[in-house]
Amino acid sequence: MLYNSFAEFIDRHVRKYDNHLSLPIHFIGSVAYYFQDVIRIVLEERAMTPGNFIQKPIDNLVSFHTHN
Repeated sequence: MLYNSFAEFIDRHVRKYDNHLSLPIHFIGSVAYYFQDVIRIVLEERAMTPGNFIQKPIDNLVSFHTHN
């Protein structure tokens, strides 16, 4: 059920973009972070490149603003 739901999401929302095969696909949020193994399988079956899986975006934002 989990695999099918992620596959449907990718097929319906991500693959509609023309360059979905040439760019890495990034995900933000705890659901994607904890189930990234399943999402990676779905992406790789579709010849898509998985990108970053970020659990809490606030950590990256704080790091960016403290260094800039």
